[in-house]
Amino acid sequence: MAVNDFRHCDLLTEYSRDLILNSSSAHVATDEAAEDSLPDTADDGPDLLSSFSGNGYSGTNLFGTRVVTEAQMLRKVLAFLRDQSEVDVVDTAKAELLNIADPAIQDVVVDFVLATSNDQNAAEIAKAYIRQRLPQPAVAENVHPDDQLQHAAAGENSKLRSGVTTTLLNTIGRFPDSAYTDSLLATTQGNGGRSSLSRQAFPVIMRCATDVQLGKMIDTFETLDRYSRPQFLKQLNAIHHPEWLSLTQKCLEGDETSWNAALTSLRDDGSLEAILVIVQQLENLRLKAEATPLRGLDTKAYRLADRLVGHLNMCIHPEARRAINRCERSSMKQFVDLAYNSRRQAFGSDPHRAAVANAYSLRRDKKYEDARKAYDEILKQDPFYAQAYVSRSSLYLREGQPQLAMKDLAQALRLNPEDALTESMEALASIRLGKIDEGVAQMELIVASVPDLQTYVRRDTLYNLACVYGRAVDAEKVAAKRSEYTAKGIQALKDCTFRELGFDDVKHITDDPDLDSFRSHPEWSDLIKKIAENEKNNQVNP
Repeated sequence: MAVNDFRHCDLLTEYSRDLILNSSSAHVATDEAAEDSLPDTADDGPDLLSSFSGNGYSGTNLFGTRVVTEAQMLRKVLAFLRDQSEVDVVDTAKAELLNIADPAIQDVVVDFVLATSNDQNAAEIAKAYIRQRLPQPAVAENVHPDDQLQHAAAGENSKLRSGVTTTLLNTIGRFPDSAYTDSLLATTQGNGGRSSLSRQAFPVIMRCATDVQLGKMIDTFETLDRYSRPQFLKQLNAIHHPEWLSLTQKCLEGDETSWNAALTSLRDDGSLEAILVIVQQLENLRLKAEATPLRGLDTKAYRLADRLVGHLNMCIHPEARRAINRCERSSMKQFVDLAYNSRRQAFGSDPHRAAVANAYSLRRDKKYEDARKAYDEILKQDPFYAQAYVSRSSLYLREGQPQLAMKDLAQALRLNPEDALTESMEALASIRLGKIDEGVAQMELIVASVPDLQTYVRRDTLYNLACVYGRAVDAEKVAAKRSEYTAKGIQALKDCTFRELGFDDVKHITDDPDLDSFRSHPEWSDLIKKIAENEKNNQVNP
């Protein structure tokens, strides 16, 4: 076969015919009957060669040499004969196809027969092969006895086969029929945990299923196993079935297996409609929990919320970001922690992580122009990276360019709406633009919208409130107002420092120009000492 020599055709034809006949159950039965008529002979022990050449064998022999199965060899031989236009073996293949007991051999033969038959004959051959090989579903008690016997015979015959194979599924996909739907579905349900079978079978099931059968599958979705559910949802999405999204929403309200299937399907789809289903489910969970704060989330709801937050944190769509930010500002600490921890985990796989770390390092070293250029480069590569706009806006404020800062912050809020940090920076920029009362009022509303819990978002919002008051002191002309903002600013710093998750970055606060007006305050030194203490404790217990 390697040299493609037509002179080998006769030998290979004889080989393939003999192999097909030897695999035929009718031929085997005849041989066994003939052997029974022969006198008994002594047992010479096992045949070592034949023990490595069974029809279903695949592996290596005692010498470690790879053994090619008879099915693999037959496939190569039949392909060679077909290329040589030698079809003498076709008659034998067609005659013996349904008698072949070895599923692997039968799969090879049916591929050969279908490839060498016209369309009409191929359809008839495929139908007979499929009906023989496809396991039959259980028979209801009210079925006529004659039909039960026919089902039983088909079931016994299928026991001789290895079950559903890729060749069988490909053949059904080529010649679909609604008569196969229930049998295929029953087979995938009893596959013993073979998720790969579900992945291969469901596209074929969908090709065979009628609208009525699809409706029945949707109604009985809960009866599908954990491998079949995501595949069914995926196929419903693939054909743009109108019930797809409503079924996923229903699944998210069901048991854990159901919502795992729904989330897998929604994640793989990735459309705005799919994202909004996840957003709405998370919103429903959050609002329900906030309405009963003493109860909180039970174990199941917590796991679902964790999965929902994790999915949305991998998405850059503004509505996904809005849902996460609402969790960070929730009155339920469970949601705040879920959102914060998920954000930290997502940053671990952030493709810009190294570049962001470098820009932050440049900023701490007071190389502000280099830091801004670093953020410019990040945004050049990814104009949807909201945090880079926020960080660059802070540098613009340091350089005395509040207009550019406000432009960056507006873009950041479009990409990441309702983020408390970005809104805080916007309030600060408003004061730098001379809108003192507007900036202070905006910042006070932001702080009021973040519940007073032991969370990082509350701590950081209080710090930003102090920065806003600090800039207001610098810009305010009225002494009484300056005194009021100073007292409020010091109190905000105390509130963000003297707490369980107290502010803990001495270098940042000592370098922050927004707080310059407070450095001569009598309580400033005590604040710095406490912040240094927080920093030391957090280094010991990260």
